[in-house]
Amino acid sequence: MTRIFKPTKADAWTKFAKEIGGEYVDGGPTENDILKVTYKKWTILLYTDRRSENYTVTIMKVSFLHKKKLKLHISAKGYLSKLLGINGISIGNKSFEKEYILKSNSIDSIMKLIESKELMRLLMQNPYIKLKTIIGRNGWFGLSYPPEISVIHLEYPGEVLERAVLRDLSKLFSVLLDRLVEIDAAHEKNPNFTL
Repeated sequence: MTRIFKPTKADAWTKFAKEIGGEYVDGGPTENDILKVTYKKWTILLYTDRRSENYTVTIMKVSFLHKKKLKLHISAKGYLSKLLGINGISIGNKSFEKEYILKSNSIDSIMKLIESKELMRLLMQNPYIKLKTIIGRNGWFGLSYPPEISVIHLEYPGEVLERAVLRDLSKLFSVLLDRLVEIDAAHEKNPNFTL
């Protein structure tokens, strides 16, 4: 028998939380439901944000203690970006550069970061993501973070209910955190900061 109805976020995220040893927190009628995943010393948060009547994004965040104030911004190229030939940092990977714009304040650190084939595979496998690191304040009116804290912030369009996508996004964060430690841009310590 074919399933007609898609699972609810609560069902999908509860099952995924059990699969990976995470925790699903029901926010009730006034707060966001949150999926918490612990990876080594870090706590990764997953929730949705309804931006308008017809547009929701799934957001993943994790805070970490930085050694370097590495700014990173990766976003999929839209139609207009492709049409106008807007490009970011050239990393020597034509297929990646064709689909994404990559910006950073440290080309050397980014080149070391993307040496990970696993990280590049996960980025290329999720073509709709927008990923950035936040240091200090998130925009003009956004939250302020302590000076020693950086936040990885990922946005994925829609409400992610598919376990394969949830697995990929969680894996992307774990690989990215490990790479930041390996290139000496992050401490592998609990940041003792709650998002």
